[in-house]
Amino acid sequence: MKKYVLSLVFIIAMMNCFSQSVRQHGQLKVTGTQLTDQQGNPVVLRGMSYGWHCFWPRFYNAGSVQWLKNDWNITVVRAALGVEPGENSYLKRPAWSKEKIMAVVDAAIKEDIYVIIDWHSHNINLKEAKAFFAEMAAKYGKYPHVIYEIFNEPDEESWAEVKAYSTEIIKVIRAADPDNIILVGSPHWDQDLHIVADDPLQGFSNLMYTLHFYAATHKQGLRDRGDYALRKGIPIFISESAGMEASGDGPLDPEEWQKWINWAEQHKISWITWSVSDKNETCSVLLPSASSEGNWKDADMKESGIRTKALLRKYNSNNSLSVIAYYSGDASQLSQYPVEKLTHIIFSFCHLKGNRLHVRNARDTAVIRELVAAKKRNPGLKVMLSLGGWGGCETCSVVFSTDQNRKAFASSVKELDSYFNTDGIDLDWEYPTIPGYPGHAYSAADRDNFTALVKTLRDTLGSKEEISFAAGGTDPFLLNSVDWKSLSPLVDRINLMSYDLVSGFSTVTGHHTPLYSTTKQSASADHAIHYLDSIGVPLNKIVIGAAFYARTWENVQNVNNGLYQPGKFKSFVPYRQFSQQLNSANGYQFYYDSVAKASYAYSVQRKEFATFDDPVSIQLKTAYAIKKGLNGIMFWELTLDKPQQGLLDIIDKEKNNR
Repeated sequence: MKKYVLSLVFIIAMMNCFSQSVRQHGQLKVTGTQLTDQQGNPVVLRGMSYGWHCFWPRFYNAGSVQWLKNDWNITVVRAALGVEPGENSYLKRPAWSKEKIMAVVDAAIKEDIYVIIDWHSHNINLKEAKAFFAEMAAKYGKYPHVIYEIFNEPDEESWAEVKAYSTEIIKVIRAADPDNIILVGSPHWDQDLHIVADDPLQGFSNLMYTLHFYAATHKQGLRDRGDYALRKGIPIFISESAGMEASGDGPLDPEEWQKWINWAEQHKISWITWSVSDKNETCSVLLPSASSEGNWKDADMKESGIRTKALLRKYNSNNSLSVIAYYSGDASQLSQYPVEKLTHIIFSFCHLKGNRLHVRNARDTAVIRELVAAKKRNPGLKVMLSLGGWGGCETCSVVFSTDQNRKAFASSVKELDSYFNTDGIDLDWEYPTIPGYPGHAYSAADRDNFTALVKTLRDTLGSKEEISFAAGGTDPFLLNSVDWKSLSPLVDRINLMSYDLVSGFSTVTGHHTPLYSTTKQSASADHAIHYLDSIGVPLNKIVIGAAFYARTWENVQNVNNGLYQPGKFKSFVPYRQFSQQLNSANGYQFYYDSVAKASYAYSVQRKEFATFDDPVSIQLKTAYAIKKGLNGIMFWELTLDKPQQGLLDIIDKEKNNR
């Protein structure tokens, strides 16, 4: 991010939002009929169930879990322990079966998503189930990631039988794990919720009851049963569902499937789709060509898989979209702005003092404290400290070239996070490896040293604190500055500076923050994101950047309304001052490039050109982030916005479909 000058000096900054991870939500609990997080906020988990482990063990591995999280945007995965059928069933090969289940559970914990341990059976096997869940609860009860599903689909058992069985299993789990969610089935393949509603289990907390649907078979009648159960106070979790017939085969019914999704979303009910498998039937989302460890292309998926992936990306991206603001204002300014609409706010900037992260003065300390105090208005808000900014990383290349200095820096970050109760670090080194601020040192070694720095930070901070970095949006940075493959697994997000793409050093005008490329200008948000996607950077770690300011050029001739013409950089104009400076009194006319999806303005009388984000482009960038399954949208910076009816409000409106 940059420090900009208009006629006064503006010191300004940006921010991001989060995906529904365990780090975000923590320990789940049941409040009334709602699944909620540790702060009492409603949670809707959406994800995939693996097929029976005994038939499709090849998919039970860390690679497939990571792929589902990063590419499909799941927030929960279900490991289906096939209890009875086949030579590889749990009853025949218990040790091997547990290895398969634990491979998925361990991977989900590592990937920071929730995981359901599913006793996948249609019959009561009380002795075996008690032993299995006693072991699982003892091993995993300390992890808030874990959910227990104790009887997948009772078929002919009565509710009295299922209730008695469930009571025994719940007692076993609660002996080792008093908190994690337990899912309870109901007769006739989890269809008889109306019977459960009239006679629920008593004396236990954090229980939910499973409902399973297959949209081409189960229609409004089953939703009516669900509505009845909700009215009676029964919390529901859809732990298995899909768009075809209940047999798992036959044609999809997309219209009825969407009705089910709409019903679940309306009631904030979590839903999981069946299944990660490659059987020759509709519900198995993969084809035999699919790799065991992810990296699935559309050609490796059936229609059910392609549709399921699209649904998960749509609903998880929309609801978990990070909205990140950099902040460089004073402590007194923050109260004017709707921080409730942010997921992250980044203090801009801390600096290096020797080899330690340093808060410069009392003014900066007061700002950080005010940002942390904003958590009272927004309990889910993450407050990040940022290092650097344009001109703020003069010694970074030298300091971060040694392991000793990197360790000292990481320790200082942890100390400051603990002191201020902040949530992590954003690295805004402009730039490793390539020229950045004039006169600042850089070297080819920066590329590997930056990776080593981030690894040291992750080792020191652990998984609880967040790490992000600001990435340049032009080809020199994308191609040379950092080792994307090594960095991506270590960071929570990549804040892509898809603005300043035409910088103040440019003697030709252009779009400084376009969404798409044109024949005259390749640099754009989409250009950078497409490149990162092509080299394997997970889309759900990329944050698109927006500019809450204009760049202006002077001495621009009236050709093509000033676009792509020679000129001299003049100034920066905050969005909150657009109406005072970029107005008709000053001769400005406004234009829109339908290819770049970018707005600009030109004044004939002043021979001045302005390029900027505005409500139209901000709405399109937010929609793009949602559609692409990006982590979020960030901007520089909050105090450049209007306190009311500003660009942040446009992001929030698009995010929440209002």
